[in-house]
Amino acid sequence: MCSFRGERGTVEKPVRLREYGMFKNRCFKKLCMSDKLFSENPEIYDKFFDEKEYEGEAAFMTDAFEERNDTDGRNCLVLGCGTGRHSEHLADEGFEVTGIDKYEKMVETARSRAEGTFRQGTLPDLDLEADAYDLVLLPFNIVNYVEYDELEPTLELVADAIKPGGVLLFDSVPMPPETQSLHIQTVVEDDADHARIVQMQPGGQHQVRWESIVLSEDVESGFFVDNVDITVYDDDEIVTGLEDLGFTVEQRDSYGDATRPEEAITVFVAVKE
Repeated sequence: MCSFRGERGTVEKPVRLREYGMFKNRCFKKLCMSDKLFSENPEIYDKFFDEKEYEGEAAFMTDAFEERNDTDGRNCLVLGCGTGRHSEHLADEGFEVTGIDKYEKMVETARSRAEGTFRQGTLPDLDLEADAYDLVLLPFNIVNYVEYDELEPTLELVADAIKPGGVLLFDSVPMPPETQSLHIQTVVEDDADHARIVQMQPGGQHQVRWESIVLSEDVESGFFVDNVDITVYDDDEIVTGLEDLGFTVEQRDSYGDATRPEEAITVFVAVKE
C-alpha cells in the first residue's frame, strides 16, 4: 500500500511499483523531454491546480505592493502569467496587467480569462520598456524554470523594467529530498477523469527533473508525458543578486494564509531603490 499526496488530498491506493516503473520507462523512452501540460493542455493544467489559492496570493501581492511602493501607478507585469489566474484577480484589484508566458496556449487562455494585455515570450529574451512597471511578479515558482546561467540576466531585465520605488515579488522552491515517493493528483468530473503521477528525480547541477505521466479522458491517446527541468537556487544567492541591482529585499516563507502548511517556498519581496 502506498500513500499518494495530491492537490485533492491524500489517497491510499495499492500500487505495483515495478509495473509502474516499466510503464514509465516505456513512456519516457519515447518522450524524454516533453512539456505538454503547459504547451498543449492548459485546460487540464487548470483542473489540476483549481484549488490553488490564486485569489489569496493576489491579495498578498497587492498588500505587499501597497505597503512598500513609492510610485504613482498600478502597472503590473506578470512574467509567467500561465492561464491568467493571478492576472484575473490583480485586474480586479485595479492593476493594469501585462502578462507574458512562454506558451502560446497559456497566453490564449489568459486572454480569455483576464483583463489585460497578454503575449508570448521567454525569459530572459524579452524586450521590455525601461522603468515602465510599478509591480513585477514571477508567480508560482517561475524563477525555478529559468536556467541557472540565465538567472542574472533575468534579474537584470526585471530591474530595468521596474520604476524606481517599484516592487518585485516572486517565490522559489527549495531542493527536494533525493529520494522522492510517487505522488498522484486526481480530478474526477462528470464528463472526464484526470490523474497525474509525479516523481522528482535528480538532474544536473542545481537541477531536478519533474517527471510525470498525465492520464486524461480529454486526450485522444489517454495519456501524455510531461517532463520539466527545475532549477534550484540558494536563497542567499538570489538576495545577493537583487541587492547588487539596487533592491532592498525581504524574505517570507509563505503568501500568508494562501499557502498550505506543507508547501515549502521562499517569497521574495524587493523594492527598487
